Amino acid sequence: MAATTKTALVTVSNRFSLIWADGLKGLVTAVLTAVLTVIYQALTTTPVVINWGQVGIVGATAGVGYLIKNFFSNTVTLATPPATNAQAAGLTSTTATK
Repeated sequence: MAATTKTALVTVSNRFSLIWADGLKGLVTAVLTAVLTVIYQALTTTPVVINWGQVGIVGATAGVGYLIKNFFSNTVTLATPPATNAQAAGLTSTTATK
């Protein structure tokens, strides 16, 4: 019986370029940073006053900062197939029996 393995796709983003995943992760970073800013402002002010302009600026700055970081760095994600129980234990077999 032959075992089939699935490998994940390889993601490559060269220096001075962005891919869709970078934009999506930048958006997630911006949203999460804005949410954390709202929580921080709610916890630190006695009458809860949220400065929405500041929240927007902080979120946008975090998202753009993430994109700038990815624009100037290489992103390479190499995926390997998941190890089987035998491979994880160090017991590999090169021959298969029927």
